[in-house]
Amino acid sequence: MTEPLILTFDVGTQSLRAMLINKHGDIIDSVHQVYDPPYYSLQPNWAEQRPDYYFEQICAASEQLKQRQKERFADILAVAMTVFRDSTVCLDADGKPLRDCIVWLDKREAKKPKPLPGIKKMLFKLVGMGDAIRLIQRGSICNWLAENEPGLWAKTDKYVMLSSYLSLRLTGRLADSDAAQMGHIPFNYKSRKWDKKA
Repeated sequence: MTEPLILTFDVGTQSLRAMLINKHGDIIDSVHQVYDPPYYSLQPNWAEQRPDYYFEQICAASEQLKQRQKERFADILAVAMTVFRDSTVCLDADGKPLRDCIVWLDKREAKKPKPLPGIKKMLFKLVGMGDAIRLIQRGSICNWLAENEPGLWAKTDKYVMLSSYLSLRLTGRLADSDAAQMGHIPFNYKSRKWDKKA
C-alpha cells in the first residue's frame, strides 16, 4: 500500500464526479461524467430519470479511475458519496424500483393531499404556518404519487431518497445517513426519524 485512499462520488443533477483522495485531502485523480440526458420530461415542468442510470454512471466513473490508477486502486480503504437531495425512489418489497426517480427540479403538485389531523392543523395555523404547510404538502411527491398513481403507491414498500437507493446498490444494505433525508418527505427533522404516522 502506497498510502490509504478514499474513493468518493459527488452525484450531481447534471453530472457526476468520482475522486481518489488521500489522507491529507489531496485529490489524486478524478473523473467527470456528464449525464446525457440529465433527465427527461413526460410533461412540461416534470423531471425524471432511471435510478439505475446514476448507479451506471458511478460504475463507469469507477472503471475509468481504475484504468488510470491500477496500482492505487488496491489502496482504497473507504467509499464516500454525496447525492443531490429531494429526489425519491419507490421500492418494492425486494428493493427494486417501481418507477423512475422524480428529480428535485420537478414541479408537479398534489391537488388534494391527505389533510393533517385537526390538532396539528390548528397548531400550524396558530403559529402562522398553515399556508406554508399546505404548500409543502402539495409539493411532496409522495402525495402526488398517492393521488395520481395509487396502484403503484400501494405496492411501494419503501419510499427512499436517491442516496439511500444508491447506497443499497453499492452495499446491498438499505441504510443511509439521517442527514441525507432532505426533501419534501414524511421525515421528522427534530427527532431525525421517519414519521410513522404519515
